[in-house]
Order: sequence, then C-alpha cells, then structure tokens
Amino acid sequence: MPLIELVVAVCLIANPDTCKEQRFQFTEHMTLTGCMLRAEPFLADWTRMHGAWKVERWTCNYPDRRERKADAAAAQTLSS
Repeated sequence: MPLIELVVAVCLIANPDTCKEQRFQFTEHMTLTGCMLRAEPFLADWTRMHGAWKVERWTCNYPDRRERKADAAAAQTLSS
C-alpha cells in the first residue's frame, strides 16, 4: 500500500483572499478511505495550532499521482 498525502487548501481568517496549499504525508501506509477518516481529527488539531488559518477544502491523494500521470502520458507518446 503506497503512502497517502492529505492536500489541504487553507485561507487566512483575517484576509480570506490569502490562501495556500498545505500537504501532509501520513507516515503509516493506508488506503484513501483511511486517509479520509483520519483527516478530520488531524485537521481539527492543525486548526487549533494555526488559529489564523481556516481549512477551506481537503482531499487525499497519492503523493506521486501527478508524476505517474505524466509518466503514463510520456510512455503512451513513445509507444505511438
């Protein structure tokens, strides 16, 4: 089972137009479903420690998902 990454969009409470993406990798191997279940308590703790920021949205992903898509596209191009 590969590592899973929690991808979170957060914005400053005082200035909602100031947003950034945070990425967290869970150290233990889990499924995407496991990540979704662990995300809420993890984000609650993170929000308590970073009170100036508000979580706008989040998702779970494989860290190298974009790289795998690019590699697949390159391989398809080479085989054509």
